Amino acid sequence: MKKGKTIKRFSSYSGFEIKEVYSKEDLPNNKTSNLEKDSKLNSWDFHQSTSAGNPEKINSELLFLTKHGHTSLSLDFDEPTLLGNDSDDLKSRELVGKTGVPIDTIEDLEIVLQNIPIEKLSITLESDYTAPILYAMFILISEKRKIPLKKLRGSVRNDILNGVISNQKLLFPLQHSLKLLTDTVEFITKTTPSFCAINTQGTRAIYPEITATQEIAFSLSKTETYINSCIAHGLDIDDFSDKISFTFHTKSDFFEEIAKYRAARNLWHKLISTNLQAKEEKSKFINFNAKCEPINLVSTQLENNLVRIAFQVMASSYGGANSITCGSFDKHFSKFNENNLLLAIRTQQILLEETGLSNSENIFSGSYFVENLTQQISNEVMTLSEEINSNGGIIFCIEKGILQKWSLKSRMNLKNKIKAGEHVILGLNKYLEESEEKKSFPIHPNQKETEKTQIKRLVKIKNDRDPTQVTEGLEKLEKSAKSNENLIPSIMHAIKLHATIGEIVTSLKKIWGNK
Repeated sequence: MKKGKTIKRFSSYSGFEIKEVYSKEDLPNNKTSNLEKDSKLNSWDFHQSTSAGNPEKINSELLFLTKHGHTSLSLDFDEPTLLGNDSDDLKSRELVGKTGVPIDTIEDLEIVLQNIPIEKLSITLESDYTAPILYAMFILISEKRKIPLKKLRGSVRNDILNGVISNQKLLFPLQHSLKLLTDTVEFITKTTPSFCAINTQGTRAIYPEITATQEIAFSLSKTETYINSCIAHGLDIDDFSDKISFTFHTKSDFFEEIAKYRAARNLWHKLISTNLQAKEEKSKFINFNAKCEPINLVSTQLENNLVRIAFQVMASSYGGANSITCGSFDKHFSKFNENNLLLAIRTQQILLEETGLSNSENIFSGSYFVENLTQQISNEVMTLSEEINSNGGIIFCIEKGILQKWSLKSRMNLKNKIKAGEHVILGLNKYLEESEEKKSFPIHPNQKETEKTQIKRLVKIKNDRDPTQVTEGLEKLEKSAKSNENLIPSIMHAIKLHATIGEIVTSLKKIWGNK
């Protein structure tokens, strides 16, 4: 380098300083990380989430996705379903079918899954508080179809602390919420062993601007809390630790995202084998889905998201994602569009089948730059995890707003960087044409009609069922809630009698109280 030359300073999305040149001295302990044992590091399942609308609409989406080769799918539910409120509840007004599909009774889920070969698919139920109820419905539908339960694959989100972060409340007091989570884990382990019993959400789903360090630290801390609860209730860690999965969100900083996922793999291995004493090898490898989606901040030049998402998929693959959700370029900005979703499918297919992306395992092993960045992220995650523990643990940090405060600080930091031009987003703070303006898109134009038809169907079900049997089923559930028995069989019994999600939640609140 010539004398007097100014060195330009670069940093990653999360603020890690990036040098112009790296050498072997930058390798952690002058050796590569230990990720080579995972033989599936660079292959992945195509995953896709459903949009919003009535059960019939979501069924048509699932049929479209399975027709085009998707074998890994997520069902997104509307807010009333997530919060345990029926569609005819006053609290549900103008929310039914707005952010997902409404599920009041098992009949609704049957419509969603009509003609869908669930025995050949992996189905994720994207719910926190009501995950045990939706899982029970799914099991009953499978039994009705005479599908062997051990064949079923998928996961339930069951991430109750994620619900607290997004909704600022629990449905039930914490000890009972964790007991219900543990019941679900125990039942799944015995009944549907190929199902994941906990799918922990990276908090980027709620706070998109948080750093890579925060996403991993928050996720691992939440999961450790769930595992300790299961162990405290008598479960053996090696019986269920391979039933845990994660959902992370991939940003556009290509190398940071690769390093983030590599760090997560190493940190999970350390947490599960050293801190939590798991002995089975199958327990020690992290299972995660990477979501690749457009930037929410940009409603101009939407087609740019095609490029962003393609590189997000690449980074997720190189980071070792087990499955990848590839959103359409106009997601968040327009209603479901088959052509745009098909283009998202083709994005993954081109990368997997044309580029040779999956031909070699762990190609960044030994990279001076990536290994160094991986170690930096790992160190910061461990430091943040220690800070979480010193503040009373993840539950206390969430309940007292500490985690939210950290997240909002990251949001403001990013906002300031965007404003100053330090963080470039095309179509937002750079290369924005003078004629371009942010557009308003009608995301849920049929919400009112969806709500009307959903309530009509629910009223009919309530009128046609036997009210005495429903009362008996809910009383049995309340009796089980007073004891220490597993609640999933009693929930299934109430569902068989056409009890609604709202009625089941209300019965549990009657015994456990509100939170």
